Amino acid sequence: MALIEWPPSKATLRSPASVFIVGEERTEFHVHRDVVSRLSTTLAPLMHSNMPDARNGTVILEDVDDDLFACFIQYAYTGDYAEPTAVKNLTCGDTIHADHIDNATGKKFDD
Repeated sequence: MALIEWPPSKATLRSPASVFIVGEERTEFHVHRDVVSRLSTTLAPLMHSNMPDARNGTVILEDVDDDLFACFIQYAYTGDYAEPTAVKNLTCGDTIHADHIDNATGKKFDD
């Protein structure tokens, strides 16, 4: 079975949804459990277990950026995603402030 199922099956789309509360602003994402389970071996146990998050259908991910989580969910449903402007052209370990990003291109520039 392929990791990304396109188009999603009726069974996948009929699976119960969980609410993911993500980031410092506590952005809510309502996502089918089977969609998340197919893509993340880390989140799959939360979707189908007796853990409290699975039972109550709410998962809190305070340390995850909500724009990046949106990319993950977009990819989980479609097999593709659009990069958020604020993270384009960054490499792992980069720390950058908003005033160091060209708003027109989304690219990082040096002082």
